[in-house]
Amino acid sequence: MLMTGCHKGLSAKGAKSSATNSAPAVPAILITSSNPRTNEQFSLDLGVVTLTNHSETCVALGSGRNCLFIPLLIDRHNVQLTLTVEATNGSGKMRDLSVTQVTTKTDEPFEVEVGEFSFSFTPKVVSE
Repeated sequence: MLMTGCHKGLSAKGAKSSATNSAPAVPAILITSSNPRTNEQFSLDLGVVTLTNHSETCVALGSGRNCLFIPLLIDRHNVQLTLTVEATNGSGKMRDLSVTQVTTKTDEPFEVEVGEFSFSFTPKVVSE
């Protein structure tokens, strides 16, 4: 799986999902470093994230890092999420790729680690 990059990033005012023009804004993220003696670990609180079933949503994390969310509704209450964090160097070449797939409940907060990032958010998945 290779990502080509994101078109929208997060700012202090938030960002819209790139999967659909009608998606509500994603709240600003809170990035905190955890243990500087080991590899850097970042915690990101994304709040409620609206995703479209079977559609990719890309969030720019800054510093050449992007996260791709791919939801797949299992039933009305459960969703399988594939989260991919890609890091590129200054010339745009991939230097790190982390992929995690989880199953969680829709509309309920949860937390997941992908590479050097720990995400907490509430997935709200809409049908196509």
